[in-house]
Amino acid sequence: MAQVLTMPNLFNFVVRDGNGVKGMVDAGLSKVPRAYLQPPQERIDKDAARKHGQPPIDLSKLDGPKHDQVAEQIVRAAESLGFFQVVNHGVPVEILESLKDTAHDFFSMSPKKKQFTARKIKKVSLEYLRTSMSMEVIRKIEEDSEFEKKGEWVEIPPVPGALVINVGDMIQIISNGKYKSAEHRIAPLPQVVEKDGQALYREFVLADYMKNFFGNAHDGKKSLDFATINAA
Repeated sequence: MAQVLTMPNLFNFVVRDGNGVKGMVDAGLSKVPRAYLQPPQERIDKDAARKHGQPPIDLSKLDGPKHDQVAEQIVRAAESLGFFQVVNHGVPVEILESLKDTAHDFFSMSPKKKQFTARKIKKVSLEYLRTSMSMEVIRKIEEDSEFEKKGEWVEIPPVPGALVINVGDMIQIISNGKYKSAEHRIAPLPQVVEKDGQALYREFVLADYMKNFFGNAHDGKKSLDFATINAA
């Protein structure tokens, strides 16, 4: 008989116990839990999505006279869509393919084995996050006059060998809303708040954010409401 999973034990089973989505499948669930269903208004209509015609950003030009131009392209993409592709990034295709194979092998492991592996690579992961700033991507525009009306879906066709850069919730928060999230202790960077004059997001512990993110039904970017400071 399929296992019955409801809130909050769904959160414990998937996140805290490390079973993930694969664990739900292995448990014999016959349908997707309500918490993992997007509301009708948030679902992607690929046929109605507009193609995103911007070319990928060539990172090799960062080392030449067009450095400032490329940097501006990156900033503009992060401020508007929150998604962009980069080429000539220096990462061999063989490594990208190996990464996908390794990810598949990792998620095929048991929860106990995955937790051990996560602890083992924690130091490397943190170092990567400290130094760091193909699939089809469809991104919902929140607001930007250049990309027409709010709430429109835009399809970003994949470019062979390109990397897709996604500005996540954490980057939107630490940039105080300057860079847009595409659908520890963290807060807006002090220098950004000083420049903007007002903090848009409160300080919080990452574990609390993730608990809120996984513990509630998905609804667009409402996860950001958890960190938003309400205007007086």
